[in-house]
Amino acid sequence: MRVGDYNMHRVLIDNGNSIDILYYPAFQQMRIDKERLIPTNAPLVGFGGSRVFPLGAVTLSVTVGDYPQQITRNVTYLVVDCSSAYNAIVGRPTLNSWKVVTSTYHLMIKFPTDYGVGELRGSQMATRE
Repeated sequence: MRVGDYNMHRVLIDNGNSIDILYYPAFQQMRIDKERLIPTNAPLVGFGGSRVFPLGAVTLSVTVGDYPQQITRNVTYLVVDCSSAYNAIVGRPTLNSWKVVTSTYHLMIKFPTDYGVGELRGSQMATRE
């Protein structure tokens, strides 16, 4: 997955998540100007009931798949400064807008493109870590 000019690794595809999250360390590695963050004051509530306040929201161009079976769309991420094994989480609204079919068994998503069906595969080794 390519986010802006950055090849993003360790991305969680989460059908149960209602938003898209970009973790602050990845945001910093991408060298995005902090002034691009749009202020937001709504806290995120985690599974355990804990609250996290985003640093802001940023809209980035995301490309998934390999040419020519790829799509490029703008995705608005909430930037969160907390620890995670992931760099980003792609949630249900984005997956629905991409018309994605997910397979947790195969660690793969498939999506329609103008040139057939594109796919993005996960790594078994990274998942086990």
